[in-house]
Amino acid sequence: MSLIVARRIDNEVRIITDTKITDDLILHQTLLGGKLKCVVVSPTCCVCFAGIVALAEEALSPILDGEICDRQRITTHLLQHHRASKGEIDFIVASLDEPVAAIDRITEGELEMNLISAWIGDQPAFNTYQRCYHADLGRSAASVSLEESFEIASRMSDAFKAVIEDHRHASVGDFALTVTSRPAQSDGFRYLCRAGAFGFRSVSNTTTPTSLLQSLGAEGGSFHYTVLVPTIAGVGAVAVHLLEGKVGAFFYPAQCWSPTVFKNVGVDQFVQAIARRFGVNVDGVRHY
Repeated sequence: MSLIVARRIDNEVRIITDTKITDDLILHQTLLGGKLKCVVVSPTCCVCFAGIVALAEEALSPILDGEICDRQRITTHLLQHHRASKGEIDFIVASLDEPVAAIDRITEGELEMNLISAWIGDQPAFNTYQRCYHADLGRSAASVSLEESFEIASRMSDAFKAVIEDHRHASVGDFALTVTSRPAQSDGFRYLCRAGAFGFRSVSNTTTPTSLLQSLGAEGGSFHYTVLVPTIAGVGAVAVHLLEGKVGAFFYPAQCWSPTVFKNVGVDQFVQAIARRFGVNVDGVRHY
């Protein structure tokens, strides 16, 4: 079912989603077998879905093709598909209607417009998200002292991470991706790059320069990944590279809903292969 949460912070729209797809017909699901559920359509529009993937693909096809591109037509089109599916697919549409950023939600047969916050997906997972978001215990002093907008964004990220790490919510998992309408470049909707790691080798004292992030290897349970994103705004694509496996997946729904997997590649080779094959330049925090 997934979980997508969106919030307007001042005049920024911030969205966080997972990438996991639950399919009972697949015996061995992998981290690289998910889908992009929050799709940047243009610098001024982003569409998210939760529910039956095939229905979402059908509904989003003319939007990704550019046949439907303004806020009113997009929400009307998606509402029709939502009702035709009898509620099996819900949507969030985030848009930049100058000078105001807007969040619209389509669920339970209705279109709700100009929301401050919205979510779609797994109700129990959202309950966990809410509980973690509002929890005061465990928050650091640094977090409390942040400017309010940064604090809200940080709490959203921490709460979503807690949902993914809570194995009771089987439909939410794999990678957490964040989209913002007000990136540092101030040029419209972008995904945010990030890196994650689990499992490190302890490092002995030495006078020789040594990395503190030494992997235990796949056999030792280490897991390092980096999320690379398009270098320009308005492109609905994300690349994820796994260090230990030397494998990457490129999520690009406008070309193919299933991710394109590149094997036996380092992170730089992965970036170059994406540029050659798809003409999309991605970058971010790289690991070596």
